Amino acid sequence: MEAFSYRDGQLFAEGVALPALAQRFGTPTYVYSRAHIEAQYRAYADALDGMPHLVCFAVKANSNLGV
Repeated sequence: MEAFSYRDGQLFAEGVALPALAQRFGTPTYVYSRAHIEAQYRAYADALDGMPHLVCFAVKANSNLGV
């Protein structure tokens, strides 16, 4: 499943309609896909498997510490 997709002209994030989130939390609202972030991390970490490495959070790339 794609993290973000359109169905019937409406944008969804992991199966949740974004207009419903905007109505519940107001706008602007930032919506992240945990599944997508974890998949991207896993692909990166797997590519380095067998080599000494340390994957760190880049605050400049995303200052939302909740992520």
